[in-house]
Amino acid sequence: MRIIQSLKNIEHLKQLSTLDKDLLNKVDEDFQCMLNQYKSLDWEYSPEANGITVILEPGDTSDILKHIGISHIKDTIPEFVDEFDLRDTTYTKSLILFNNEYAVLIYANPSEIDSDFQNWIKKNL
Repeated sequence: MRIIQSLKNIEHLKQLSTLDKDLLNKVDEDFQCMLNQYKSLDWEYSPEANGITVILEPGDTSDILKHIGISHIKDTIPEFVDEFDLRDTTYTKSLILFNNEYAVLIYANPSEIDSDFQNWIKKNL
């Protein structure tokens, strides 16, 4: 699991990670869009106050989400779950709200995560 709190984190992953570069470009684009939305509202984004972006990696299980406050993915109700294709791979982007200000955005290739995560995605698509 990779936790992203800044554009610098994404640039670091682009340079040193084995994660799909197209996925990292998509995360970068979405993250910049989010930052621009905060700027348009004259707010400053803070990962501590507003939330984080997470990329689940091959072999991760849904249990790893406990480290970011999601104890049981199957009991979590997302704000949305979207699918998108990059080359021949289907990824998902899921937004989980904790309150009015804090959210976690999760990117994953469900086929590379455990069956609990895959079932949660199917249920909420």
